[in-house]
Amino acid sequence: MFTILSKAERLEALVRYDTECRRLVGLENAARLRFGRVCLALRKSRLEGSPLEELGFSSFATFCHVRFGIGERTALRSIELYQACERFAHLKAAFMQRKLEQEKVLVLFAYLKRFPELEEVMVELAGRMTLLRISGQAGELRFERAGEVLLGEIRVVSVAPG
Repeated sequence: MFTILSKAERLEALVRYDTECRRLVGLENAARLRFGRVCLALRKSRLEGSPLEELGFSSFATFCHVRFGIGERTALRSIELYQACERFAHLKAAFMQRKLEQEKVLVLFAYLKRFPELEEVMVELAGRMTLLRISGQAGELRFERAGEVLLGEIRVVSVAPG
């Protein structure tokens, strides 16, 4: 009933499982962005004269709860993720390559809205930092550029090379 696998066979199986998990996470990230795009379209339509009401839903929140089984806030976060990835190419690439998870993308998006020119640098730094370290206890960014100190929503205390 149970076969005993050799060490090489177990390793090969683990590599296959790891590859499949990475593929599925990539599909999940792409699906999150598509879901955000759909939620945005539904939310916009709500503001323009609601087809949701024609479907029998009193609000976008009700629609999200009944149709998707999620709260409105979760749908709004999906919209924000989609908007972040549409606006910032490096952010989207890092998210799709699984270098940044959703929470890091959202934290960076809040900062990059004010300082879009720092996108490439901040995406690279965020890929090497924990979410807690990016968010910072005081919620401040101390990032020096050409002698000026920028304050934002992220704190970069120090970054080790490599």
